[in-house]
Amino acid sequence: MEKSKRVETYEVRLYCDECGEEMKEVEPNVVLTTFPPQYRYYCLNPKCSLNGKMTYTNHHYPYTFYKEE
Repeated sequence: MEKSKRVETYEVRLYCDECGEEMKEVEPNVVLTTFPPQYRYYCLNPKCSLNGKMTYTNHHYPYTFYKEE
């Protein structure tokens, strides 16, 4: 038997904690082989104090998740 449910779709993006601008991936498709794997991102806003400083995260952004209504 098949049943269906309505779900909401969410897209998650990474933003700079300092200025609120979206972070950019340093080298697309490059993963640090740690456990868990790490991805490198940085802020491109020239007015931000974190400009050019790398942030490491275990998520590859943007990513999508679904929530049942």
